[in-house]
Amino acid sequence: MAEVDPMNLLPLNIKAILQRKSSRDPSSRFTSKLHILLSFVASNPDLENKIGCVWVTDDEFRINKKALVNVMGIKINTLNVNLHALGFNQQKHNKDGWTLWKRPGFTRNSIEMDEAIQTQMALPKPNGFRLTFTLGKVSQGVFDNFCAICQKIWSDLTQLDDQPVNTSLFIQKAAQRFKQVEQPLDNARDVLKAIIAPSSSHQDVIHYSQFAKFMAMFGPEETIMLKIASLLGCSNNTGQWLAFEPVGQNIPLCGTFDENEPNRLVLRNRSTVTCIWNAPLAPASQNYVIDEYNKVYPSWDDYFRNNPIEYQMVPDSYMNTF
Repeated sequence: MAEVDPMNLLPLNIKAILQRKSSRDPSSRFTSKLHILLSFVASNPDLENKIGCVWVTDDEFRINKKALVNVMGIKINTLNVNLHALGFNQQKHNKDGWTLWKRPGFTRNSIEMDEAIQTQMALPKPNGFRLTFTLGKVSQGVFDNFCAICQKIWSDLTQLDDQPVNTSLFIQKAAQRFKQVEQPLDNARDVLKAIIAPSSSHQDVIHYSQFAKFMAMFGPEETIMLKIASLLGCSNNTGQWLAFEPVGQNIPLCGTFDENEPNRLVLRNRSTVTCIWNAPLAPASQNYVIDEYNKVYPSWDDYFRNNPIEYQMVPDSYMNTF
């Protein structure tokens, strides 16, 4: 006997709502559609497995993604994106195809969102992993390869397109992936946070462009931590000049990566400005530092050994480094 299409089990008014494309009409949006299905199952508990959702408590619900997407007429990836972007949090891991979810303000009797969730919904829409910056000292082919690699790593880490992701979750996953074998996870996490999302920025989410800029500074992924350690050691030994946060105007020596060409380190020392580039596809075992005259060096240490700088210790009040 053929299995009954779950859509045929729904009242006509609910079918009509599910078939609407998302618009300014609140009832056409994902949150409303999900809440309507949960309410329907609450009145028809025997249909729980066919519809794929059910309230467990007044503010927690379970979903079976495979069944739910069939009813809602969307793909699982679309479901995952909606759940994440709208602030739903998974409470328990998958069990027999079911997962437990919760979101502030989303209850049996309400779908109201708090201000933080509304702000998150207003974040920019995906733009196809398009990057607005360039890379210095590389060919167009290398830049294209760099973009493809960044997109692959981001997708692996987030399981999403280029939408913003939660900062803590992203840093945790990136640390697990990028840390050296002997490196403590906590240390890797602290290093990444200081560079990608420094404390002064108070960032709740990480954008794809931020991640790509980080990869330009210290890629490729296999030796990210080695390149960071090399540059950080040079900074700490010559005045602690490396900064990833806004710094004061009167600092005698300061090094920051350029926003529009993020593989370029700009070193300002009194009246002089020096630019040095990281080759983002060259691992730390190769020559990856390039100076203004296209001379290459095997490390940041080697560059500064051959190009020593005059310095004086920068007061802690000027900048926060690691």
